[in-house]
Amino acid sequence: MKDLEDVVTKDVSLSETSSESTEDEREKESTVCLRTKRKLLSTKVIDAWQPDSCKKPLVSVRRLSRNELVQRLSEKSTDASKDEQKPKPRRGKRKWTDELDQCLKDGVGRHGPGRWSRILMDHDFEGRTGIMLKDRWRVLTRNHLV
Repeated sequence: MKDLEDVVTKDVSLSETSSESTEDEREKESTVCLRTKRKLLSTKVIDAWQPDSCKKPLVSVRRLSRNELVQRLSEKSTDASKDEQKPKPRRGKRKWTDELDQCLKDGVGRHGPGRWSRILMDHDFEGRTGIMLKDRWRVLTRNHLV
């Protein structure tokens, strides 16, 4: 703090002693000494949210006549029948054949265990996934068929 006071007093003493300094130099010296701290964030509120109105939203309810009610219900029932689609029936469990087991053994011999997607590309496993191949391989190794 003393350093700052020394600088200010030196600037003031220099400006008083030198008679040759012009007004522009005096303004520069005074602005250098009297600078305020810069603020990182602006304190002005630029975009303040204001509600459109104080009123709460209002919903008006109108009673339907019997004819309108029947008409709307019939429209909904026809739309619902169009949107309803029966789910596809699940396929039953398909057993692993000896040929599929042999293809799996060949694929594991060629690509190694754990490369189920590559093994799937080599042979046709009738819609089975890599996880199904992994499970079958685990069963084969457990039963010592490999």
